[in-house]
Amino acid sequence: MTITECIHLKRLGEELERLSKNTDSGILILSSHTEEGRLYISQGQLVYATSHVHRVRRWSRAVDKYCPKITRQLSAPVNTSLWEYQLLYQGIRQKELDLTQAKAVIRRVISEVLFSMSRHIDLNFHWEADTALKSGFSKHLSFSDSEVEKILLQVAQMQTQWQTAHLSNLDPNLAPILTKPVNPKALSGLVKYLSGELTLWDISQKIQKPVVSIARGLIPLVQKGLLKFRMLPDFPAPTECVREPTENSTVKSETSSTRQHPLIACIDDSPVAAETLKQILTPMGCQVLSIQNPVKGLAQIAEHKPDLIFLDLVMPNANGYIVCKFLRNAPIFQDTPVVILTSRDTVVDRNYAKLAGASDFLSKPPDPGETLQVVRKHLAQKFPRLRTYNFRSAAKKPVSTPSEPSPKPMINS
Repeated sequence: MTITECIHLKRLGEELERLSKNTDSGILILSSHTEEGRLYISQGQLVYATSHVHRVRRWSRAVDKYCPKITRQLSAPVNTSLWEYQLLYQGIRQKELDLTQAKAVIRRVISEVLFSMSRHIDLNFHWEADTALKSGFSKHLSFSDSEVEKILLQVAQMQTQWQTAHLSNLDPNLAPILTKPVNPKALSGLVKYLSGELTLWDISQKIQKPVVSIARGLIPLVQKGLLKFRMLPDFPAPTECVREPTENSTVKSETSSTRQHPLIACIDDSPVAAETLKQILTPMGCQVLSIQNPVKGLAQIAEHKPDLIFLDLVMPNANGYIVCKFLRNAPIFQDTPVVILTSRDTVVDRNYAKLAGASDFLSKPPDPGETLQVVRKHLAQKFPRLRTYNFRSAAKKPVSTPSEPSPKPMINS
């Protein structure tokens, strides 16, 4: 384990111990420029953890291991961001699993989240108190100080093994895919799992071998140019049922090739951002598709195939860099311009945006002139009408900024 990872885990242990002594309730946010994890604390005790990278895939993998017979749909609508916990609790009530199984699932999820987050050099901690988290959690499914200490020790051991195997630059959330045929006998039957559809974590569980052993065995193939890694999209969340009609229902379901007017998607948790873009872009004949939750809205994005995407960096349900990387790894979006639109405008942010595959970068609030020029820059060839649009006069028109709605509580108390 590197010094950085050791420091992160030590700091985390100290912070969790402090929260336990104060019996605080809220969310301890672990964030880097490329990922965000959340530790949910109820009255000082750790109850669950999430990460924007493969949140559903991680939970499903743990459920498949410890309680595969659990019902994976909530029996009633629940206003909570912790649907995983609710499903486990529902399964206990329906006698589909016991407390030991439920706790094993949670322990596995927490371990993977901490393993992933502690690898980031630029990891930051931020505490958000939330009194709503004081209730609604079973003490039998919470983790005591001694249990948390054991989890941290386990994560530290995993990090040491990962570092010793010289895998510091490899993320186990990536999926290996062969680029050239390989003799199946040479990999002891592992070839069938190297299709790019399973992550290293997934393969580890399927063949019941430590993930570090699998990753270490694949490195020679990478060095020979026979194998590469790619990021997979997450599974849809079990809470995503029939989509209710929204203002986006008015967006025509034209294909990208037959569309006569540009369709611009705005991925931002704030409705104000989409409304501002509408005021700027509608006069030039653009339609704006508002996506406030990128995780739940991926189906909409895939369905409508927008010609250009404006993407926020900081959202409660996703990390903009990760969303950008996902779009770049998805074949249907590889050539779609992705413009970062954020209030977090620094040299570091711009560099990270380039590394994630962003096509352009604009700061909030969007300047009408700059916004129009960016759209014309990326879409004028596809939509020749944009070349004759009077950008100068349009850019001079004032844009009113709608007021933000009051935030909704994260969960019901």
